[in-house]
Amino acid sequence: MIQTPDNVRQALLELLPQSVFNEVACFIFYDNHPRDQRPIDITVFTHKGEVQEFYQRELVDSILIENINNVTEITTLRNIRCDLFYLVVAKNEIVILSKKGGLHLHCRVSNVERYTIEEPSCKGLKIYCNDDAVPMTFDEDLNRLGDTELILTQAQSEDSLPIINQLMRKLVEAKYTTKHNENTLNDYVKLRQLAAFQMYKSVQLNSNSSAFKLDQNEISNALQVETQAPLLRMCNKKIVVLSRILNKNEDALENICVLLHGTTRPSMEYISKLFIQIPQSPFWKETNLKLDSKETCTIATIVDLDEIQHNVDSRIDFDVVISLKLKEKHYLLPVDSVAISALDVMGQKFDILSDYDDDVNNLILSILATSERVDLCLRHIMYSVEDIQLTPTDIFCEHLKMEKVSSIDNAVVFKNSPHHILYGLMVIFEDNINEVGSSHIKNVQVYARSPSQVLSLIHYIYDSVPYKIIITTPEYELTAKIDELSKYDEKKTFTLNYKDCALSVRNQVKIMEDHINSCMVRIKSKGIDQESNKEIDLLAQGLPEYLEFRNKLLEESLNGIKTLRFVKSALPDSDPDVMIIDD
Repeated sequence: MIQTPDNVRQALLELLPQSVFNEVACFIFYDNHPRDQRPIDITVFTHKGEVQEFYQRELVDSILIENINNVTEITTLRNIRCDLFYLVVAKNEIVILSKKGGLHLHCRVSNVERYTIEEPSCKGLKIYCNDDAVPMTFDEDLNRLGDTELILTQAQSEDSLPIINQLMRKLVEAKYTTKHNENTLNDYVKLRQLAAFQMYKSVQLNSNSSAFKLDQNEISNALQVETQAPLLRMCNKKIVVLSRILNKNEDALENICVLLHGTTRPSMEYISKLFIQIPQSPFWKETNLKLDSKETCTIATIVDLDEIQHNVDSRIDFDVVISLKLKEKHYLLPVDSVAISALDVMGQKFDILSDYDDDVNNLILSILATSERVDLCLRHIMYSVEDIQLTPTDIFCEHLKMEKVSSIDNAVVFKNSPHHILYGLMVIFEDNINEVGSSHIKNVQVYARSPSQVLSLIHYIYDSVPYKIIITTPEYELTAKIDELSKYDEKKTFTLNYKDCALSVRNQVKIMEDHINSCMVRIKSKGIDQESNKEIDLLAQGLPEYLEFRNKLLEESLNGIKTLRFVKSALPDSDPDVMIIDD
């Protein structure tokens, strides 16, 4: 037992059991901090190397410090949050104990020469080690400060806190911006690498280490998706890869797109578009990335011609893989390997506008994939009835040097000279079946590479066609300035065409019926009798299923709204004998 005054000895006897009293090496009374009312009366360090806390002569908490000798002092430290720490000082060693979450070892420093506490809080603790001129400095949580934190602490003590805070804020902003950009780049790189890796796993299996080998036909049969060899042509200064697929599954294919992985260069920019056949001209329509059961579609992949023109290699080899989603699972279907060489690009037959006798559909698809649609209204203003028998197709072919598309009477394309600004432009004339009484308007669909090409077409019509033709957008209305042309005054009415929206409404009803039936089955499985003509609990399957049903219904409703089209019809007082030119 250590030597203590009689009054202290009497206090220890009142606070400690007799068995512990004789083992005390050093002790400290609890400070009874007003913000930390712990059930502790005294903390002692015994000759056995154990730190013990007592309250009303009962042991509260303890910890054994191994391999420590000649302990001379134990003291308490608190930070600004009133967290309690014990500083156990030995001859050449200092041990820091933390009371946060229970008594445990926080830090241990060996080869200690001395220590100082310059502030009442934990910030002022400095430990000087032997043969070391720079002391170890600790923060308020008694964690050792590094060189950077130490400099920052010294700078803060020199009234530089506003400047330091501003610099630190700028540093954090710069780090965040850099990290965000790096994460975005890494996500794209990982996505491309994952697609390439999955493609090679499907296409190029190692025959030496595999007991079997799957070819493209076997993968296609397994997925019940029939594909054809891709067709590679050039159109409108773009390289187009056409791939046809047939969905033999009972479920729809979703998220259909094409992956092009170059084998001779690291990356290749391209765009994928999905087309399905329609009964009206131009007989193909771009749709979303979804293919219903037993239906056929064509995927058009567009590659910029600069990929080959600005490439040091004379040939680009890449693999074509179709990515699709079936029954909530993603699959990769290899199609074929395709090569683009400089000789192909310079060849005359490579341009589909120069040679499309093999299949008109390929020409239409190539033009649709590499151009944008612009709707125009052509108004043929006639002062006599001499030219009534002329058709818009005849006018465009005779005066604009355009040519009819084979087997399509109401479509013309300009392919006379590759150097002409209208090269590759296609015009589709509609039938005006919804335009009752508007006998002088013809609506046309112009498929052009850019708005400047459409503007050139308008100027070309005004300069070359010897008829009075006025070209405007569909929303524009004309009013005659003289009485002779008053019959061409347009007072249009707009009606909604619900034909395309009907399919969406039917799909919405189907979605609701399926969900209600599933809810009824779930209710009956729980033994609850659902009375007729009563409300049905749409949440019977649970909140996740209800949210999925709600999202599907909203998505289908939005698709139906997008299909609504305003049909323009003039009043029936127009002259029915005048020629129509419609969009």
